[in-house]
Amino acid sequence: MRPKTKSPMVTSMVKVASSTESGGDCGCRLQSHQYCKKASPREAFLVSAIWLSGFITGINDRNAGYQFKVTGRIVVRMNAIQDKRARILAAGTEVMLLKGYNGTGVQEITQNAGVPKGSFYHYFESKEDFAIQALHYYYLPRLERFGNALQADDASPRERILRFYRDLVGYFANQHEPTHQCFIGSLCHEKAGDSQPIGYAASAILNRSSELLANCLVEARDAGELPADQDPHALGAFIGAAWEGALLRMKVDRQIGPLRVFISQLERLLRP
Repeated sequence: MRPKTKSPMVTSMVKVASSTESGGDCGCRLQSHQYCKKASPREAFLVSAIWLSGFITGINDRNAGYQFKVTGRIVVRMNAIQDKRARILAAGTEVMLLKGYNGTGVQEITQNAGVPKGSFYHYFESKEDFAIQALHYYYLPRLERFGNALQADDASPRERILRFYRDLVGYFANQHEPTHQCFIGSLCHEKAGDSQPIGYAASAILNRSSELLANCLVEARDAGELPADQDPHALGAFIGAAWEGALLRMKVDRQIGPLRVFISQLERLLRP
């Protein structure tokens, strides 16, 4: 039994957070969560993830790009009762999930959060800025759970993957009428085409999900659970896309059948 380690996402975040990182000569304003056009999606994801956790202690010299130092343990959860910003994120994300980006106004977000409208602009430069932070507020805990599930030491790599998706199917199967609100999908449908920052944020989250899955697939291949010539990264991207498609079809059909088809095909796909 191998020793328990942090999930790949946390390991990457801690690696970045444990030192001072600097970007190019871009002058981006990471205090307000704006994405630099010169930053890679992975850089944008890691920086925003750490910033969202509330542990950045300093950002220096905009002319030199971004520089930051982080202290303390990376914690994604925030106290939604004491933290006004977290209350706004939680309330606004809930509204945006139901009504979409275009159907959600700043006033509705602040009313739902029970804070003055001015508080919104104290924490967010714009609704676009809020949407980017809401994506990470919503998906970082999910990516954390995904990474932990794929690194569990009580099963083989193949079984860890299958168990994770079977558990998700079981969750939806227990709903009276299975439904799924895909925040990232609806936001990208509305805004990714005309908002490069939102597009970068969504891409970084999706790429990170594929990377977590690919890491486990590498283990499966090395353990002889997959063919030696299998490309784990291409396979991980395909599985992720197939799952999102199954969720969409489930929502349209209002029944669990598409997810059961996904599981049966995944089991066949992951045979040695």
